[in-house]
Amino acid sequence: MSPDVCLPGYLAFPMSSLDDLFSGEDERAQAALERVTAADAPELIGALANGDAETRWWAAVALAGLPGAEASAALLTAAMDPDQAVRAAV
Repeated sequence: MSPDVCLPGYLAFPMSSLDDLFSGEDERAQAALERVTAADAPELIGALANGDAETRWWAAVALAGLPGAEASAALLTAAMDPDQAVRAAV
């Protein structure tokens, strides 16, 4: 489970798997892959349109681990990504 974050003057709130996946920290992102579920697919699919290639790469890697036609169709889009690393993740 993701750690709770508590900023001074604010209530703690749980961080989601996708917060960890797109954190920019490879170890956190790798650990988050185990917690990604089919319920995350819409947000992952949206992340494939992100301007940041690393975000698209993590989204493609996560989608590749999900079953279903929705994830498979999104991976066809990722297979045509302008970034070679994103294409290779498919």
